[in-house]
Amino acid sequence: MSEGTVINYRVRLRGWPMHWQSLIRDWRPPFEFSDEQLRGPYRFWLHRHIYEETAGGTVVRDHVRYALPFAPFGELVHPLVRAELRRIFAFRKSAMQRLFPAGGPTSPSSSGNL
Repeated sequence: MSEGTVINYRVRLRGWPMHWQSLIRDWRPPFEFSDEQLRGPYRFWLHRHIYEETAGGTVVRDHVRYALPFAPFGELVHPLVRAELRRIFAFRKSAMQRLFPAGGPTSPSSSGNL
């Protein structure tokens, strides 16, 4: 992966299949990278992945900025979308903690702005 990489993938959210296309905008390993949705369910999506080395391992932070489609009607479902995003990031956090347990070479945690 590098800056300018375009990634095409299919995801399922609550059983609904979706096509998503992302652009790797900023690529600064091992510190951070950002992906921007080119095509997908959001009107705008920018996800910044930040990795911070600490005495106990690595802290993973996510900063997500997004806008829903179909304004102003999209705002009616915003509470549901926010809850779904929190569920997805909580799942990822628990998966990373299983892969990188505390006290190991890295010990990620995840926080973000959703």
